[in-house]
Order: sequence, then C-alpha cells, then structure tokens
Amino acid sequence: MTNTTTNAKSTISVATSATVPADAAAYKALSWTVINDVTEIGGTFGDTYAKVEAKVLGARRVRKGKGSVDGGAIELKVLRNASDAGQTSLRTALASDEPVFIKIELGDKPTGANATGSIAYQPVLVFSAPVNGGDADSYVEQTFTLEIVGETVAVAPGTGA
Repeated sequence: MTNTTTNAKSTISVATSATVPADAAAYKALSWTVINDVTEIGGTFGDTYAKVEAKVLGARRVRKGKGSVDGGAIELKVLRNASDAGQTSLRTALASDEPVFIKIELGDKPTGANATGSIAYQPVLVFSAPVNGGDADSYVEQTFTLEIVGETVAVAPGTGA
C-alpha cells in the first residue's frame, strides 16, 4: 500500500479578506466559496529561490546565494460557468489589484465524517482569465492564471476528530 494519491476529489475554493490571514486558523475562519467545474489545477506552487552568483576573480569557486523568493503560479482550468459563484469571484478579482485567497484541498482525505485532505492556503492575484475556444464537441473552458503573492500555509490531512 502506498501513501500517494491522484488529483481526483481535490477541490479549490476562493475567499476575500481585507487583511492577509496570519496563520492556518485565520485562513480556516474565512468564508470559502468552492470553484466548481475545475478540470485542472496546473502550474506549481511552493517557494523557489532565485540563484544569485558571482565569479570573484581572486577565487576559483563560484560564490552562490539565495535571492528573491517566488511562490509560483497556478493555471486553473475550468468549464466556464457564468453562474458559478467561485468562478465569478475570480473574474471579479481580475479587475482588482488586491489579492484574493485560495484553498486547495487535495484528495488525500483520511476516512471520517469531518476529515480533510492536505490543504494549501495562498494569497493570489488573478493575472488573466482567457476563454478557450474549441469545436462543436468541446466544452467552453476558461483558464485563470493565479500568481501567488505571499506565503503558502500548508495543513496536513486530518481526521477531524
């Protein structure tokens, strides 16, 4: 038996707040709206440091250090639904310079009535939301580019006990 999981049963939700939540408890207290009809949570999230290096003439070894931190970006693909409250929140956020907050809950939920999967809370700015064309046998899709603008707060799966 392995502890790996697929993305099936993963969910993503959106919330707004006047301030950035300080910790997992503050994030949990927000009013979350599920974004429905998600077909893919693409991209990567998690801090990546820029590599800073210098080749000092008096030394043979390259000097390396950590520079700025990038939290990543998420390409959220959905079946476009004009009446979905979560999708509408993202479309509204596209016109704003203020972040919204997302909660990604992975499908690794243990058994139990109040169990939760692994959760990642993130402040994001919505940078784009193009509608994707297709043919007669395609759903109308929309892809939201969510740039992470702060720390990701991770919560391990729990039984809810």
